[in-house]
Amino acid sequence: MKRRTLLKRASAVTGSLAVAGCLSDGTGSGDGSTTDEDDGESTTEQPTETEASTTEQPMSLGDRSVETVKTGCGSENSATVSFTDSGASVEGKIPTSDPCHEAAFVDIELKDGALTVTMKAVETDVDSCQQCLGMVEYSAGVGTENGVPKSVTVKHEAQGETTVVADATR
Repeated sequence: MKRRTLLKRASAVTGSLAVAGCLSDGTGSGDGSTTDEDDGESTTEQPTETEASTTEQPMSLGDRSVETVKTGCGSENSATVSFTDSGASVEGKIPTSDPCHEAAFVDIELKDGALTVTMKAVETDVDSCQQCLGMVEYSAGVGTENGVPKSVTVKHEAQGETTVVADATR
C-alpha cells in the first residue's frame, strides 16, 4: 500500500515538471538564458538568495579572562594590545598605592567593531604588605564572536583617574 502511494506521488511530480516545460513561451533557450525583446541581447539569469540563506551575525563579546602576572614596587601605567583570531589580548601595568592588589575588569564595551576594555587594580585580602608605590602587571583576553574588532582601546582606573593607556587599530 505504501509503495503504491509513493509511486503515485512520484509520477504526479514528474508529470507536473513535464507540463511546466511545455507551457514555456518559447523565448528562452532552455539553458536559463532569455532574450530581451527590446535590444535582442541574451542574458543569463542568476539564482537569487532565498530566505533560507544566512545573514551575517553581528559581532558580540565572547569569553574573557584576566590574570595578575606580577605585583611589586613601581609606578608604570601602560598597556599593549595584540589582535588574535578570536578577539584581542592585553598586557598591562596598573599603578597602585601598594603591591597588594590584583587586576580586574571594570568594563568591556563592543560598539561598531570597536572594543574598549577598562581595567583596574583591586585590593587583595592580605595581612601585611610591602610599603611602596605598587604596580600590578596583568594579562587579559577578550574574545569576540562573528568577527575580530577593528580597534581596541584600553583604559586604566588608577589613583582616582581613568586614563587611556593603549589605542590600537587592526
